[in-house]
Amino acid sequence: MATLKITYFIREEALPYSDVLKYLLGLVSQRFVVDFEETAIEAEAGIRFGCHNDDYIIVGDIYAALLQKVPCAPEYYRQLLIYRDAGDEVPDYLASIFSFLHCLGESLTGNTRDRFDRLTYGGSLYSRYYDSYADVVTPLMRQFLNDICACEVVVVRREKKVLLTHDVDLLNSGLKQELRYFFKKPSISLLKALMLHVVGVRKLWGDLESIIRLERKYGVRSVFYLLPETGEYEGINNADYSLNTLNKVAQRIAEYGWKIGLHRGTSLATYDEQKSLISVPVTSNRNHFLKYRLPDDWEEIGREGLMSDMGLGWSDRPGLRNGYPFPFKPFGCQLEVVPMVLMDTVFDRANNPEGTVEAFKIMTSRWKDGYHVSILFHNNYLTPWSNHRFLKAYRNILELIREECDVFN
Repeated sequence: MATLKITYFIREEALPYSDVLKYLLGLVSQRFVVDFEETAIEAEAGIRFGCHNDDYIIVGDIYAALLQKVPCAPEYYRQLLIYRDAGDEVPDYLASIFSFLHCLGESLTGNTRDRFDRLTYGGSLYSRYYDSYADVVTPLMRQFLNDICACEVVVVRREKKVLLTHDVDLLNSGLKQELRYFFKKPSISLLKALMLHVVGVRKLWGDLESIIRLERKYGVRSVFYLLPETGEYEGINNADYSLNTLNKVAQRIAEYGWKIGLHRGTSLATYDEQKSLISVPVTSNRNHFLKYRLPDDWEEIGREGLMSDMGLGWSDRPGLRNGYPFPFKPFGCQLEVVPMVLMDTVFDRANNPEGTVEAFKIMTSRWKDGYHVSILFHNNYLTPWSNHRFLKAYRNILELIREECDVFN
């Protein structure tokens, strides 16, 4: 189908916010087969942005806040949607899209952060109004095209893509956990692995090659996020391996053709300082423990030369943190933010490894307009002994997404 052309005109009173408006129209064009073209002739415009009766009304107080990537005044918010006036029945679609994408609602009063200073789904305003499996943003884009642009039929750009990722926090640990498992279910293979661990030949949780071999069977590759910090910061343990070990592992993984990312530790060292400790090229990041202040951290990550971030997710819930199952670049930033919708530790706390597969099936079945997301399995959860149920679940997920995805890493 041919690309639908929509012209727009920005009146003088809306010109201070033209960058935000053009950014948002560009996002809509990325998701739908439409092309927005600015015109200098008002009479030719299909949409006019301004303050006249027939315009798409731009409220200065709202869009001035969006320019700064901060939430507008609380009185404009209803269920995290932005309304221009208390009497309006429909939201400001574009402002609402911007707010959701940039997680601006996380800065509103009513959110509660946990003891590690993280915003969890359970402590968020988001959880009061939205299921984390819901695509909130794409329907808002469609409503904008239907209601404002008078496009009754719009074609969405559908794709199904999953990025596989692994956080490597633990390489030297595992003895206590696997020894307990051995006494419950003794086996020759585990006994040998325990002995090799004790004498320092091969660590129980240090076999990243087994993950690579598994993924190679499915014809896919993943990103291993390595943590260049050790010790405890802000009550959080960082890596249990040295920087020397990190770089040996990084070189080995890179030789196989798999990618390395920065797993940014919790100290005050900058992203650039931590990235410089890794001896192979690194362009992607995820913060350890999912410690973020959004959207501010994205600007810092992008400013320090990283091209993508894979940490947009909840630490206590699978699904979407910003209501959008697709990557996007925050306003004024070249960093690509990819939603992380599945993490093994959430299911470990519930003793439900099998739930990872079911959760992924349910959420993707609800994303009728497609998805482009990442999933996270820590390396120590993909071992064949105490965590064998997670290893089986990962295999099942690889089977599932190989069958259903258009693009698989």
